[in-house]
Amino acid sequence: MSWITPTLIFLFFCISHSYLAEASVKEWVFSKAPKIRPFYRIFYSLFSVLLLCLWIYFLPNDSTLIYSFPGMAKWFLLAINLSSFIFLIYILLKFNLGVFIGTRQVKDFLKFKKRPEYLDEPEKGTLITLGLHKYVRHPIYTFSMLVLITNPAPTVREAYFSVCVILYFYIGSYFEEKKLIQRFGEEYKSYQKKTGRFFPSIIKFSTFGNG
Repeated sequence: MSWITPTLIFLFFCISHSYLAEASVKEWVFSKAPKIRPFYRIFYSLFSVLLLCLWIYFLPNDSTLIYSFPGMAKWFLLAINLSSFIFLIYILLKFNLGVFIGTRQVKDFLKFKKRPEYLDEPEKGTLITLGLHKYVRHPIYTFSMLVLITNPAPTVREAYFSVCVILYFYIGSYFEEKKLIQRFGEEYKSYQKKTGRFFPSIIKFSTFGNG
């Protein structure tokens, strides 16, 4: 099976995901169809999941091994992999998934007739700079990438998957932070300057944009 089809699907996902998340796009949609406001986020989430499932479905099942770490190196990578996965689950459990996915907005509307106050979110909220966010601006991306890159024996399919996801995290976070600057202004710019994007700022791995 060709790699062209999944690549095109993934590119479409990246473009549509970023475009539909733009504040100007949401404002235009809500001006034309205000009743969709409480449901926009969940439609957006379902559409994104559908595209990702389609992408994974069309990935060629190439199980050719690229490399394999032997002995202690293998167990060291597996330890980092497992630790990163545990931290990722911990962050996700602490994260407000209901607001992120859009189920909270739908529930508030159906139960209380309450519409989102900030675009498609319940409220504008406050900038989180504590916990892991004190050290990195995108801890979910950080530990997701660590899970992907510490695979001690990746196949061609797994490597393609990892490269695509990491590139999306890297480029997508740039556009995500543009929206955060619009939302929180100088507060977020100040946070950017003293906090690394994916890794603590003393490492300076992230150089794209203001990273």
